[in-house]
This record gives sequence, structure tokens and C-alpha cells, in this order.
Amino acid sequence: MRISVFLCLVLVAYMLVHEIGHAWGANRAGIRLKAFYFLPLLGAIAELDWKFSSQKSRWLYVFMGPTMDLAFSTVAIFGYWWTKNILFPAFAIFFALIDLANLTPAIPLDGGFILRTIAYSLSPKAKIALISFGFLVSLIIAIMVIFLPLGIVVPAIIAEGASRAEIEMTKISVIYSTAAFLVFASSLCLWAFWQAIEMAKEDREMRKKMSKAGIVVRFGLYLLLIIAFLLVLMVNIQLIITC
Repeated sequence: MRISVFLCLVLVAYMLVHEIGHAWGANRAGIRLKAFYFLPLLGAIAELDWKFSSQKSRWLYVFMGPTMDLAFSTVAIFGYWWTKNILFPAFAIFFALIDLANLTPAIPLDGGFILRTIAYSLSPKAKIALISFGFLVSLIIAIMVIFLPLGIVVPAIIAEGASRAEIEMTKISVIYSTAAFLVFASSLCLWAFWQAIEMAKEDREMRKKMSKAGIVVRFGLYLLLIIAFLLVLMVNIQLIITC
């Protein structure tokens, strides 16, 4: 019971930190914060005046949410070093996985909005290249998710004399992973079409675009944020293994 209450409090704190990051980014971008709601067990919601003056201000608003999450996960690592409590790396792994999923380039996730603000300032050919890059990454994920279980996991459990039920459960997990990938790929398709429609609308309202240097810097920061969460994930997995 105590662990459940503690878990709920940590989840609320995590969501609160995420929304505070968005609110801070909006404030730095000059966007007025209309209201900030705290919902028990559901975290917080920042209500903003959505009239962004540029794609830079929109990017800053979206980017600061996951960045604050990274700080939250880093604190969890120091919490383990201070207390040696295994719950800290477990929480850090859980939150890192959530943020990696949130940084997926698909709207309405933060990763989708981050790349959308960058793609807005690109040429049509560069936009197509960016979208194609997203599909290529998803294809690599599909190969890893589908063929590795089929080619390695299933033969391994058969060789170990696994029961029929365990083999069937493995097959079900492969089917589930395939379905999850199809949903992921479909979301990328929707993102591509929606992005084209929304950019056509915004082009009439927001003429100012990012410079080439700004595009490179912001895309680089997006990739660095993903790498940082991967490092957090690996460090905390290693901490749990060595416990």
C-alpha cells in the first residue's frame, strides 16, 4: 500500500515537472500562461495563449517539457547513490522509456511537434527527406522487433525445452509487436499529411522561418536529448544489474 501511494506521488511529480517545463518554455518565448491546473493523480495542465510569434518560440515551448524530464531522471540517479534504494533506478528507467516514446516523431507526441517546427523552415525536398528518415528509423525498429524474436528468441526457448504455452506466448508477443509497429508507422503517415495541411495554414500566419544554423542546432539538440535518455536508461539498467 505504501509503495502504491509513493508510486502515485512520484508519477504526479513527474507529470508536474513536465508541464512546468512547457510553461517555462512558453514564458521564455513570450507566450502568456492563462492558467495552471493541478489534477490529483493526473499531474498538471498548462493552459496557454497559443499565438506563437515564430517557430522558434513554438520549438522552445515543446522542447522544455522533455528537457525537464531529463533533469528529473538524473535526480533519480543521485537518489540511488545517496540511499542505495533500487526504486530510484527503476523509476529512472520507467521515465526514460516514457520520454523516449514521447520523443517519437509522431504528432501529438512532443517529438512530432519538435520536428514539425523544424520541418516548417525546410524546403519541400528537405521535408520529404526528414519524413523518409522517420520511416527508415521505424523500419529498422520493425526489423529488430519482428525478426529478432522469430530468429533468436523462439529457437532459443525451444532449445531450452520450453513448454508449449511459453512458445505460444512468445508468438503472441511477436504478433503484438508487429501490430504496435503498424500503429507507429500509421501515426507517421498521419503526421506527414497533417504536417503538410497545418504548414499550409501557418504559412499565411507565420512568415518568419528558422535560419539554416538554427535548424541544425535545434535538430542536434533533439538528437542529443534522445541520446541523453538512452544513456540514462543504460546507466540505470546497469545499476539494477549490479545490485
